[in-house]
Amino acid sequence: QKDSARGPILKKVERYGLDDHVEFLGHVPNEQMPDYYNLSDIVTIPTYHSEGSSIACIEALACGKPLVVTDVGGLKELVYQGETDGGLKVKPTPAALATALRRLIDDPGFRERLGRNARDRAEDYYTIERWEEQMRTYFDRVTGV
Repeated sequence: QKDSARGPILKKVERYGLDDHVEFLGHVPNEQMPDYYNLSDIVTIPTYHSEGSSIACIEALACGKPLVVTDVGGLKELVYQGETDGGLKVKPTPAALATALRRLIDDPGFRERLGRNARDRAEDYYTIERWEEQMRTYFDRVTGV
């Protein structure tokens, strides 16, 4: 199913003359993902349907990258609206995504501030220690211990 979407996307890239700006990487091993996040100025997760918590979103936060995410599924729990959260949350439409991306592209200071806040949010909420504590509390509650 992933390959069925590739053809139309390639045609759009060609039609808009973006061949020199778009690269299709294919599968990237998990251990290499921080390298790709760190090469980026902005990370966008344009999900248009429901999904659970996005590991990609948490990884981008941890790398200190400003995010543009859609107000869908678990993304709306990971990035609230506002500077303190490290990203912008928008409706899942091309126009809303474009507006948010343009804002970050045009304002490097705002982009850098969101990136710093993204890293702070990851350090405050998405550490392995916090996850272990939450799992222990949950299992204690459901087991009655």
